[in-house]
Amino acid sequence: MIGHEGENSLLSILIEQGLALKLSSYPWVISDCFTEFNVQITLTKEGLAHPEKVYGLVFKYMHMLREKGTQEWIFNEIQKVNQLKFANKDKEKGMNYVLSLASRMQKFPI
Repeated sequence: MIGHEGENSLLSILIEQGLALKLSSYPWVISDCFTEFNVQITLTKEGLAHPEKVYGLVFKYMHMLREKGTQEWIFNEIQKVNQLKFANKDKEKGMNYVLSLASRMQKFPI
């Protein structure tokens, strides 16, 4: 949700206030026991001059997400996008696919 770009998203609020140009977020799995969550924001000159505003909005947005939870319409939108990505995915070599699945399966007990 942090990286969502639609109406009333964190990015739309930051852009509206002239603080940012781009925003991306992603998890980074470091080990089985540790994962980081990264938020990268490309700031405007105004955003660079007032980083406390940017931090404040990021944490207010995260607090709002924690309070409200994931909205069903957002879940449905993400589900549709992923279905389209899967349906239009380029074919890949079978061996590469098997290796990627096998490496992900190592995280689960036999």
